[in-house]
Amino acid sequence: MQTKFLIPSHNDLKLISEAEKSFFGKEFGINLIKNHVKNSGYAIIVTTNGKFSGHMISNISRLEAEIITLLILPDFQRKGIGRSLMIHFAKYLINKGVKYILLEVSVNNFQALEFYSSLGFNSVGLRPLYYKNDNVRSDAKVLKGNAEYIQNFKVK
Repeated sequence: MQTKFLIPSHNDLKLISEAEKSFFGKEFGINLIKNHVKNSGYAIIVTTNGKFSGHMISNISRLEAEIITLLILPDFQRKGIGRSLMIHFAKYLINKGVKYILLEVSVNNFQALEFYSSLGFNSVGLRPLYYKNDNVRSDAKVLKGNAEYIQNFKVK
């Protein structure tokens, strides 16, 4: 299995937008992605054996990065691709002098919570009623990870 991490082209932005809508049920428009990356953001797509398999969009400031969205398509989950992406991202951040990674994840997203925990992320806060899916609200855990720690992980 060959996995690559690439800066998204204009055509890739459409794939990101469609994947977000399909998986999370929310619109993440192409112009929003472009503007986000232009203003202190970072975007990367993942291909596996030449097929689009996921993406990440984040904000990067002086000492920390915030993951806005990270998605590995269902057919590619539990194959080490997400872990590889996080290791790749952590190495990128270390080279930029960034130490920490923050993100929010639904308290009901047990698979994501397990994934981030396996990379050493810890809960540092709670955002009550942060997510809304099918008119049902759920809390979000705010997680924080150390980029130096994550960069040293191996893909399982």
